[in-house]
Amino acid sequence: MSPRISHLCNRTSLRVLALMTLAVMAVPATARAQIAVIGSTVEERDAAPGQRYEGTIVVRNLTTSPQPVRIYQTDYRFFADGTSHFDSAGSQPRSNARWVRP
Repeated sequence: MSPRISHLCNRTSLRVLALMTLAVMAVPATARAQIAVIGSTVEERDAAPGQRYEGTIVVRNLTTSPQPVRIYQTDYRFFADGTSHFDSAGSQPRSNARWVRP
């Protein structure tokens, strides 16, 4: 490769790298993950009829700024083909929305 072509390739590579860096920096902070769930997102317990128990979901703010957190109760269905559906709470026959209270 001639020195001129090599120089042009290096300049082009640097321009591409600079543009990619600027593009990543231009992504607004809201587009990046800012809240993390700590621990398991599944809690399983055996409960006798009428028995009550409580659980906690722990989240961590990964930034130095306050961040909004929303928790929704939905009915969850999944299928053998890998699809998942999050339907309105109480809309499915096997829903736990009548006895699980957010």
